[in-house]
Parts: sequence; C-alpha cells; structure tokens
Amino acid sequence: PSPGIAAVVAGPLTVSPASLGLGLSLGGLWTGTLTLTANGGPVSAYHLTVPVPLLQDLTLSQASGSLAAGQSVRIKVTAVGSALFSTALLTVSPGSITVPVTYQLLG
Repeated sequence: PSPGIAAVVAGPLTVSPASLGLGLSLGGLWTGTLTLTANGGPVSAYHLTVPVPLLQDLTLSQASGSLAAGQSVRIKVTAVGSALFSTALLTVSPGSITVPVTYQLLG
C-alpha cells in the first residue's frame, strides 16, 4: 500500500488580551504584552500590522513568525513616538483579528 499523505492544516490563532491597554513603564515608555497561541494546529506564518499613521509611534517585539501547534509567543507593544493616539487597531493575521490598543491612564 502507498503511504498516506499528511495534510498540515493551520489551526486557529488566538490573541489575548482582546484589547490592550499600554501602561507607563519605569523607563517612561508605554508598554503592553499580547500573547498569540496556535490552537489545534500549527500557524505557518503570523503577522501583526500597525496602522500606517502610527508606524513611527508603535513598535512590536516580534511582528511576524510561525508557531507550532499549542505554542505561544509573547509580543511586547511599545509606544515610542511623541504623538498620543486615542486607539490604534493592530491587525493579526491569519484571521484578520483586530486588537484595539489604548493608553491605560491611572487615575
């Protein structure tokens, strides 16, 4: 009998938290962390997109990569520009997941 052909199906990508509030760090930068997890199968290529007007204002520690089934990656989001924005919408692919990013102001 001929060997079976294995199909690799990309599992769904989950992102947490669903919305990210950036907090002021000791270094004076606004930072937060997103966690991406491959559930049910590998994700051959993920990518996070920052809105074009905010490319100079937001940096991501790992904007793209791949994940094995069940693997997670933590992505540090840092606001480095001088412009304050109300809400930035990061897009996570595959899945076109939108993550709102705001400043978490302490009262």
